[in-house]
Amino acid sequence: MSSASIVHPHRFVQATRESGYRDIASAVSELIDNSLQAGATDIDILLTGDPDNGDATIAVVDNGSGMTPSILRASLRFGGSDRFNDRQGLGRFGMGLPNSSLSQSRRVEVYSWRGHSAVWHTYLDIDQLASIDEPEIPIPLRIRIPKLYRQLAMATGTIVIWNRLDRITQRMWQLLPRRLHRRLGQTYRYYFWKGTTIRVNGEVVKAMEAVIRTRGTLNRLPCAQEFFHPVLVEDAGTIPRLVADHRRTSAALRDC
Repeated sequence: MSSASIVHPHRFVQATRESGYRDIASAVSELIDNSLQAGATDIDILLTGDPDNGDATIAVVDNGSGMTPSILRASLRFGGSDRFNDRQGLGRFGMGLPNSSLSQSRRVEVYSWRGHSAVWHTYLDIDQLASIDEPEIPIPLRIRIPKLYRQLAMATGTIVIWNRLDRITQRMWQLLPRRLHRRLGQTYRYYFWKGTTIRVNGEVVKAMEAVIRTRGTLNRLPCAQEFFHPVLVEDAGTIPRLVADHRRTSAALRDC
């Protein structure tokens, strides 16, 4: 009788490309979640190349705690997190890194280090996996950090690079920096207020609050329009509990 693995590896990987992420910004957010869970306070997103030339790449560089070779290899497995079902962080099941990466690219590379003397690297390549009967994550090898990212690398950290972005058009690529600023500014505003820094091609992402604003901030928000009468809150600590009644309140941010 032939073997019947619970998962068909090649079809499973292809199927994951069609699930879960409505756009690139959502997929990038998964990588940022991982960085924050690793204790990162400084995160750079670099968009390089040109999709028309086939060399566009997206890289996320952080100063998190870094990974050992065994953890690095496991991080690219579906469900391979060392924090599986951990409810204390942003992710629970170890699906974010491989799932988000392969949803947008045909090859993802990961570099990680806990000291510049030992940088480890491994990858997932859809086309390579399709040619192997029993695919496995390649064993991590020691390697130098790519020259493009060396000046961003701190004492510890991780770099995730998406290559062969086969689902992005030139128009999407041109709009991506602005969309990332808007999406990340809203999603991670509480982290920004606590001192975390995220940059897109060197430009710092600023906190954007889509419902609640502090004094004087509305005029600094692009595309913002006040919809309902303002409510003055003297105690800033109560703001997280004052998510406005969305039956009467519209988001202040709109597409430009």
